[in-house]
Amino acid sequence: CYGDSTQFTDISSPFGQILSWYWEFGDGTTSYLQNPAYLYNNTGLFNVSLTVTDSNGCIDETTMSFIVRPNPVALFISDTVLVGSPTTFTNQSSIVTPLGGQIVSWNWDFDDPASGSNDTSTLENPIHIFSSCDTFMVSLTVFDEYGCDSTFIDTVLNFCVPDASFSADTACAGDSTHFTDL
Repeated sequence: CYGDSTQFTDISSPFGQILSWYWEFGDGTTSYLQNPAYLYNNTGLFNVSLTVTDSNGCIDETTMSFIVRPNPVALFISDTVLVGSPTTFTNQSSIVTPLGGQIVSWNWDFDDPASGSNDTSTLENPIHIFSSCDTFMVSLTVFDEYGCDSTFIDTVLNFCVPDASFSADTACAGDSTHFTDL
């Protein structure tokens, strides 16, 4: 996946002892290490080749195609509701084509530990009832079929229900009554 280092492993079978390794990663970068790790700067299809020389002076080369896949793009929208009402989350994640895979899992964290085991979900489009009126940093991590992932975090507001209340004076008939908003 893009952003992950790739470990290349030499599995050559020499007739003598291998004295040198020469890797070409398909993007103009090379290495002389036996088992290099490499981080590609782009996604795409790369032809990686390894040339080895053994103690008998024999040289052999092999080439394999290697794909660096793009990460999916995690994204969601949600509605803003009053505490105690369900908040609907709509997944809007996408795949970068043509090398991207299909999204196969969704991991939600609602940043609402007071809701206990309901603080997370693996549904594509979950509904969550927040435990209090507050601001929550909700995160969605999506994974594609190749294990590539992406995370999106957004602020979700959950408003308090207003508590309507007032007081009034006791008055005699014909007198003004004073009402006070509480």
